[in-house]
Amino acid sequence: MEGRSMVLRQLSSAVLFYTFFYMNQLNLVPTPMAGAVSVTNETDYQALLEIKKAIWTDPFGVFNSWNASIHFCNWAGLFISTNHLEGSIPAELGHIRLEMLQLSLNRLSGEIPFSLYNITSISLFSVAFNQLRGQLPSDIGLTLPKLEGFFAGGNQLSGPIPASLANASGLIQIDISQNAITGPLPLNLGNLEQLPLLHFGGNPVGTGKGDVDFISSLSNCSSLRILWLPQDQLKGVLPGSIANLSSNLLLFRLDGNYLSGNIPQGIENLVNLELLALYSNEITGSIPDSIGQLSRLQVFIMADNKFSGKIPSSIGNMTLLSRLILEANMLEQAIPSSVGNCTVLQELILSTNRLVGKIPEGVIGLSSLSLGLGLARNNLTGPLPPQVGNLENLILLDISESKLSGEIPNTLGRCLQLQSLNLAGWQVIFSLEKYLHPLKT
Repeated sequence: MEGRSMVLRQLSSAVLFYTFFYMNQLNLVPTPMAGAVSVTNETDYQALLEIKKAIWTDPFGVFNSWNASIHFCNWAGLFISTNHLEGSIPAELGHIRLEMLQLSLNRLSGEIPFSLYNITSISLFSVAFNQLRGQLPSDIGLTLPKLEGFFAGGNQLSGPIPASLANASGLIQIDISQNAITGPLPLNLGNLEQLPLLHFGGNPVGTGKGDVDFISSLSNCSSLRILWLPQDQLKGVLPGSIANLSSNLLLFRLDGNYLSGNIPQGIENLVNLELLALYSNEITGSIPDSIGQLSRLQVFIMADNKFSGKIPSSIGNMTLLSRLILEANMLEQAIPSSVGNCTVLQELILSTNRLVGKIPEGVIGLSSLSLGLGLARNNLTGPLPPQVGNLENLILLDISESKLSGEIPNTLGRCLQLQSLNLAGWQVIFSLEKYLHPLKT
């Protein structure tokens, strides 16, 4: 269980890395831009002074220059994200003719003033990663008609997702993740055909009725590249319409929900997919052979489901795979030797299944493996192949509770980077001094 917890922590880090990497690649992370604030009159000047009054902690001295000795157009920090500011957002901020509001990555608290939702000129609204609470107004898509990017993740917001967001026809980036937002998910968001990023993860939006209909509605979003819906308490059968999602889709997460059914036919239509994470659901059936047609897939995580049948040999066609996580299912038969074709694989976790047969030499000898190799709690037989010595950069090796026999190969001593080694349950006698002497202590 300790090894499994470590793997799951690593998975969380992996998907977080992919989120930020691709958001940057797609220019989806707000960045400082000149002209973000339009300030031209006394009203704007007074509103900025109110902002300064509302902040009670300013560790970086952002507001030191906010005084009469400098024209307020030249005040520092008009782009005031990532400054550890504490306090509330003053309502007077809504009196400034803003095009971009970037207050993310601070420690702001309280509710978002409704005056901010009336800045009709605003295109970027970012208040992510603060301590803000309250609800989003139901007419937000009408009062912010020029809105292109809305980032409010990592706060304490509650209430439903406003269906009016679909009225902001230029909206291309929505991230309301990690709040206490409730469902249902509005079906009309599928009308935002140019939407590349949709991130609602970490909200209790599932209602148990029609949860997956929202996914079907997104088939119109031809530009969708990131669909992030983990830990949303979604219930229902995986819809076949997943196969109709945009072929431009790169990252797809539905993990940590209560979804059932089989992997839909046509999943191979998502030809550009690089990350597919459906772990921690109740999905049944087999992993289809057609999955091997996703030749660009780099991360494939299906752990903690109820998959049965064999591991398809077509996985060997995914030569860009870096992580293959299929643990805690009911997979049977032998480990396909074709997995050895995945020559950039860094992590392979197949523990807690019903796999049988010998460990393929080409798999145990994958020198690219570094993060982890988990084959524990299966029915694997035969000796541990000496090719295990190729894993010179491996950190975690768990082959416990299996039916392997024979001596531990002394080549294991070449695995100098091992930090976690679990051989529990082996019915063999071996000398640690003989076989593990080269290992670091």
